[in-house]
Amino acid sequence: MTKRIEYIDYLKGLSIIWVVWYHTTHPGFVDFSFRIPLFFFVSGIFFKSYPIREFVIKKINTLVIPFIVFYLCYYLFYIFLWFFKFKNLQNFDFGCILQIWNLHKGIENFIINPPLWFICALLNLQILLYISIKLLKKPIFILLFSLVITIVGIMYFQEVSAPFMLLRSFTYFIYYTLGYLIGKWLCNSIEKYKNSNYLKLKKIVLFILIIISSIYVTNKLNYTNTILIHIVNYTETIVLIIILVYLFSVLYKYHIFKFLKFYGQNSYIVLGIHEIYHTINYIIIVNIFGEVTIVLGIIQTIMTLLLLCPTIIVMNRYIPKLIGKSPLFNI
Repeated sequence: MTKRIEYIDYLKGLSIIWVVWYHTTHPGFVDFSFRIPLFFFVSGIFFKSYPIREFVIKKINTLVIPFIVFYLCYYLFYIFLWFFKFKNLQNFDFGCILQIWNLHKGIENFIINPPLWFICALLNLQILLYISIKLLKKPIFILLFSLVITIVGIMYFQEVSAPFMLLRSFTYFIYYTLGYLIGKWLCNSIEKYKNSNYLKLKKIVLFILIIISSIYVTNKLNYTNTILIHIVNYTETIVLIIILVYLFSVLYKYHIFKFLKFYGQNSYIVLGIHEIYHTINYIIIVNIFGEVTIVLGIIQTIMTLLLLCPTIIVMNRYIPKLIGKSPLFNI
């Protein structure tokens, strides 16, 4: 399958809107951190192992330059916020822009535009996968390597400091690798068999049974066996991803889900800009309502998505080379 798989853009849109929702102000009990594995899995589906020079230039064009642009945009917004709050810049730390070079551990983020850790992680994962493909070549070895990196990440490197979210990225390497190794095969299989109602029902039932079984096993495990619990949780997440891929291969044809495609195709802009609009909307909502509820979280999400819509259109039209939509540097 060489053409773009349309419903994958819908899935990426779901994951990126989930990121927007997660970063709103809302009660913690409605959080479910499934957005990150889904985002990295669908991102891995179209990964390609180019010659080294072409690979480096493509990553600069599609990831590094957008990162810098969105980082600087938020830095300027950060200055504006300070001035808005204190009416002067006398005590503003202009050097905070350099904190990008700080070492981070666990779920620590950049001070300037925290969601940009996604783009850093994506670059880290692409470099890791590129190295594993070039050195290991065979899919089984690549898969085993990704398992080792992921296990080492969750067991030993969570609280170790590293630059540019490198070690935080390790825990998601298996999702990105699986997207690369089985993503297109999965989509091909779905296209081949989804016209069979019997096979469709059989697969759905099988997936649901696996989820129920894994949840049951997770709840029954002795929680001192950390590695086994992680294995079950990762397995459960991968099954959920497969179910979503299957469901969206059907649901994407309904116009009600069309908006997901728009945000999925512009996921980097959403990642890079939504925190600015979140902050503005948060100030407005808190001043009006003064409390945190699920409803206000939904309102904040909708307001942010609506503001992102014209922003995406303008950026795509006037600065495509600065947001990774067209190359700034030629190969």
